[in-house]
Amino acid sequence: MPSFFLLELDTTAPTISIALPTWTTRTTVPVIITSNEELDNFQDIYMVDSQGNRFDSTFLYLDDSFEGIVDFSSAASGRATIYARLRDTVRNEITAEATILVTAEWGARLNVTSEIDTQDLFVAEKVMDLDIEIIEEGD
Repeated sequence: MPSFFLLELDTTAPTISIALPTWTTRTTVPVIITSNEELDNFQDIYMVDSQGNRFDSTFLYLDDSFEGIVDFSSAASGRATIYARLRDTVRNEITAEATILVTAEWGARLNVTSEIDTQDLFVAEKVMDLDIEIIEEGD
């Protein structure tokens, strides 16, 4: 009687998702990449800013996810894309991407003045000047 065996191969890449905020200023941002199955420790994770500059990152490997910090301090304002190329334990590769809006730093200064008529102990006039100054890093 002939013998045989059945060999089943996993050729399906994992599904991964990238969790990050929709926007940031030029600062560091925590990013979590999760998978529907256990991953290999291989990683190629990087950010490309709106001017095409690439910034590589190294994330912490946690079996079915990677966690790390992406530094946007040198990124150009505009849309940036995080790319993650990962693979599962049998080396099926997947690449995912997510976008984030990088905005300039901003600050506001509020100057408030008021005049009081001390003779009648009566507030004669209130004047509020609002000065808003947008500060762009590197300028």
